[in-house]
Amino acid sequence: MKQTLIPTPWERLFIQKLQTVEKSLKVACPFIKARYAKLLLSSLPRKSDLEIRIITRLKPSDMIAGASDLESLKLFCAAETLLPIRVRYLNQLHAKVFMFDRAEAIVTSTNLTYSGFN
Repeated sequence: MKQTLIPTPWERLFIQKLQTVEKSLKVACPFIKARYAKLLLSSLPRKSDLEIRIITRLKPSDMIAGASDLESLKLFCAAETLLPIRVRYLNQLHAKVFMFDRAEAIVTSTNLTYSGFN
């Protein structure tokens, strides 16, 4: 198993990885902002057989503090008509993992936020 350190900013690499997804994308990330929900959705190929799973947190205190926003969840729900997305929540979630096609994973401290990628 090859391990590589990824320097910040790594938003461009994230977009490249999303664009090459063929079968599945799995995301575990407690904080998601609308900008990055849009980025994720617009970068994925439009395939009806694509499996997209997202686990996040849904604590009111996170929303009030601005760590996450409800707009991101609305975007994922609205995209369900175009892409097969399943969003779940686990309020104890702290892990940040992005798994592309069960072949490559990025384990990071990055949330789907501007400060996380930059």
